Amino acid sequence: MPTPTGGGVGGAAVQEGDWIALMGAYFKQGIAMLGLVLAAASFIAIVIGAMQNWKSYSEGRLTLGELKQFMVVGVIVIAFIVLMVSYASEVLA
Repeated sequence: MPTPTGGGVGGAAVQEGDWIALMGAYFKQGIAMLGLVLAAASFIAIVIGAMQNWKSYSEGRLTLGELKQFMVVGVIVIAFIVLMVSYASEVLA
């Protein structure tokens, strides 16, 4: 298997035969992938919630203010998640 290109947990390149650094590099990539999967799941959840709120608005059960409030909060949450995932990947580098 190819060695991860990002290096180990401390950021140093993985040397040939150093299995502890190799495990650290794979751990770092696994955590980064987990963060991306959680970010994608939250994107999907926010989009599904927005579509449900739009349906409620079009049926007259929600006001325009409530719909706008959900959209603004959804954008803020998505921006926060993107910032946290990028920060976590920088910290592990």
